[in-house]
Formats: sequence, structure tokens, C-alpha cells
Amino acid sequence: MKNRNKLLRAMSMVLAVFMLAALVAAGGCQKEDDESATATAAPSMTAAKTTAKPTATAAAKTTAATAVSATTAAAADATPVQEEPAEVTEEVSDEYEEVFEEQDFSDVEVEIEHKIIEQPIDLGGMTVIFSAGTTNLPQSDAAAFAPDNVIAYRRIEEAEKKYNFKIEYIDTGSTGTNSTKYNNELMTNTLAGIRITDIFMTSSNFTFPLLVYNKAILPLDDYIDYDMPIINVNKMIGEGSYYLGKHYGTGFKYYYLGYLMHYNRDIIGKEGLTDILDLVENKTWNWSALMDYAQKTTKDYDGDGIVDQWGLTTSGQVTLMYGILRSNGQTGADFSTGRALFALDSPKCVKCLQFMSDLLHVHKVILFNNVTAYRKGTVAMDIEGGAGGNITTLKGGVNSIQIPLPMGPDVTDYTNMGSAQFHSISSLCPKPEEITKIWTETCIIWDENLNMAPDLKKLSDEKYPYDFRWSPSNASRYNSSERERRIIESLFAKVSVDFTAGYPSWSNTNAYMTNNVIKPLTDGTKSVNQVIETVRYELQAILDEYNP
Repeated sequence: MKNRNKLLRAMSMVLAVFMLAALVAAGGCQKEDDESATATAAPSMTAAKTTAKPTATAAAKTTAATAVSATTAAAADATPVQEEPAEVTEEVSDEYEEVFEEQDFSDVEVEIEHKIIEQPIDLGGMTVIFSAGTTNLPQSDAAAFAPDNVIAYRRIEEAEKKYNFKIEYIDTGSTGTNSTKYNNELMTNTLAGIRITDIFMTSSNFTFPLLVYNKAILPLDDYIDYDMPIINVNKMIGEGSYYLGKHYGTGFKYYYLGYLMHYNRDIIGKEGLTDILDLVENKTWNWSALMDYAQKTTKDYDGDGIVDQWGLTTSGQVTLMYGILRSNGQTGADFSTGRALFALDSPKCVKCLQFMSDLLHVHKVILFNNVTAYRKGTVAMDIEGGAGGNITTLKGGVNSIQIPLPMGPDVTDYTNMGSAQFHSISSLCPKPEEITKIWTETCIIWDENLNMAPDLKKLSDEKYPYDFRWSPSNASRYNSSERERRIIESLFAKVSVDFTAGYPSWSNTNAYMTNNVIKPLTDGTKSVNQVIETVRYELQAILDEYNP
């Protein structure tokens, strides 16, 4: 009973966090719009989900929902949270958002070159259940869906014949509330011994620590050699699913982008500064350069004591702190020892918090929490989560360029840190070894240099023009030049996961971190050392609840 109550409390807090993230994302995330449109194209999958739900799920959902309501109300009374404007949330980048023209791609051949399976496997005609959100499901229609989903669908069709099984797809809906609800259903049913899926799309933000702690998913190291170059090169699963000594992921995603920066090229040019793309390529885009540029672009043009043009802003309250931490390769916790340890007091993290405080209070170059001002052209630079924000900015007519976070003093390369998406295997999967090997072999749609596999490359090239991601003719382009795009794509191989995001009461949308770390630092009511001492023991207690 104690463990069950503990689970419900944890689930309640995570659900509240994810629902908040979903509401924030609804404010303008391009990917959410795409998923909503796509959802209508898969009624049979949604129906399959409905018929697959066991009766026991409804009661479990009701109990969890009641706990969520009580927890949310209590939190609102105890620690009021400052409301944030809508911001672009951090997601795995969907690089295939628009279709220029519909074509027939039936001649694209499926190619599987890397063998994971050494012994013959026959699943005896069993049904294997795979569940994912609408835009992450393998799909058969190349004209309407992303090429990676289409190639995965065709490869799975071949695998069904080769290994004698039948796949059942369950559409869990668009990202946000629906996916979170399904993850909670999965955990509740698994604890009750009810199998509702075998393989499912998940995120490190939900998987770690809750699904691992409650043994809802299996470690896969006994089934997959993660040191194989073809697997290890995909850091989404090689590192993104590696948590406290074990791997929990496989799948066909191999790219994502965490926090990024953007700059207004017109402002940078007007102030006579070197183009920041040049600094990025020369490996001189660092904290010193950021500080220098922020100071030189913060201007009071008419001398009235009111800043007319700011050097830097962010897309949300939490984005500044987490962006600076991640730029120096830090998250505030250390997972390298096999246990999760509080690390905001480490020298590397202290540098980050002090740098943030100095930007705000010593140099006064930040218009805090106002991405709208950047999109109106009155701020030189901003920090945002994910790649999608630049779509909105470019549509607004701002000459906005996307770049990595600057290098902090303790890293030697640009970082790409945030959440990871992968496929996990349910602990109730009847044949986990065989299914893990089949799924991994089938879903490797990249090569050992993390380039598209030939069949995916052929389909992608036929579906999209070469300059799709930066062409002015594409209203939803992310970038303005091939040069800029190549710099961003170089971050795909530099994935590092912020595991703190899944810890209840630690996550960056949670009231505790906002009220006890971010707010006093941004308000200037506490020093860095005072903030650290305030949160040290409570944050370690949160980590210890899930430590082995």
C-alpha cells in the first residue's frame, strides 16, 4: 500500500507537469498543429486503442485523476506560480512538416543492411502491439506522412512476413495530455498485471525515473549490443535511453534539438558586430562573446533612461537558467555514479548560476521572459526550447538566425541537451528478447555516420526539394540558408539527456524550482549561494526517493 500511494503521488505530480507543458505548447507549436491535422487520418488506429483498453483501466484512471486534482489544488494554495506566456516547448524536432507535392513512392525499396538477429526467430503468428502518438506511428501513405514513419511501416511489413507475427498499432493521440494519459494508463495497468502494449514510444521525461522505478519497462542490454557502431552512433537511444547503468530504448528516431539560440541578423549588422555564424564556425561563440554582444546591443537610443533595444531575452521563466546550465554541459544533478546526486553546488553549476545572475543584475542586458519582443525585432538574441520557434519568428518578418547555445567555460564543443524519445519494451511483453531484436533490426533507418539509410534518403529526396528547410518558398522553414541548416544538423550527433526533467518536483515546469531557484535569482532577492543552501537537502531528497 505504501508503494502504491507513493506511485499515485508521483504520477499525480508528473501528470500535472506534463499537462502544463501541453497547455504551454498549445500556444504556438507548429508540430502540435501538424499532429492535430494528422490525427484525423488514422481512425482505425484510434478505434484499435479503444477496443484494446481493459475494463480495469477506467477505475485506475479515476483514482489517478482524483489524486491529480487534489495534488494540483494543494500546490496552488501552497505555492502560487507566476503565470508564463506561451513558449515553444522542447520537443524532438519534426524535420518533415510540409508536403510540396504528392507523388507515387511505391517504387522505393526497403533495405535492411545491419543484422541484429543471428539465430532464426519465429513468433508463431502472435500479435505484437506498438503504441505511439499520431505523428510517431509508422504510416503507409508516403504522400501524407513523414518519410521516416513510412519507411518504418514498410520495413515492419517485411518483418511481419520474415518473423511470423502481426503488428497492431495503437494511436495514443497527439503529444501532450493524451500521451501523458496513455503513459499513466500503461504504468497503472502494468502494475495490475494487464498487458496493453509490447512496444511504445516514450520520452526520457516520463521514463526516468517513474517507469524504471515501477518496473513497467525492461532494460535491454541483455538483448542489444549498444556498443555496435550502428547503434552507438544514434545517441537518442545509445545515450538518451541510458539511465543509472542500463539502457531502456530502441527505435527509429535519431535526431532532436534541445535549447537553441536565435539572433536578429539585422540588429547584429546595424551595431557593426561580426556575424554570429562566423563565431560559431570558428568555435568562438562562447559565454564571453554572448556577454559582449548582449552589452553592445542593449541600447537607450534617446537617452530617456528606458532601454529601447535589449541584448537578450528568453521564451520562458525557466529557459534562461536551463539554457545556461546546458550550455556548460550541466543539469543540476549528477547521474554518473549509478545514483542521482544533487549537483547545483558543483563549481560548474555555480558558474552557470552566477553568469545568469550577472547578466540580469550586474550588466542588465536581459529583457527577462519576453520572446514576443524578440519576434517584434527589438531584442538582438533569445534562448528558446526546440527548433520550432524560429518558424514563427521568420513568418513575422524578422531576419532570425538559429544557432547553438554558446560554449560554457567547462565544455569544448556546442551542446545539444534535453529530452530524448525512443521505444521501450513493456515488462509484460511475452517475448521481450525476440521482439526487441526484431524491432531494433527493423527500425535502424540510419547509417554508421548517422545519415539516412538509402531507402529513407531516396524517399526523402523525392518528397522534398533539396533546399526545403531554408527556402523562402517554404512558409514553414526553420532556417534561412544551407550554411545555417548544416550547423544545426551538426547538433544531432551531440545528444545529451537532462534526466532531471522527469523527477517530480524537480522538472523545469514545476512550482518548486520556479519559486525556490529561478524566481529568487531573477528577482535578485537571494545570492547564488543562498539559493543553493535553500534547496540542497530537499532536492536531494527528491532524487533519493528513486535512487537504488
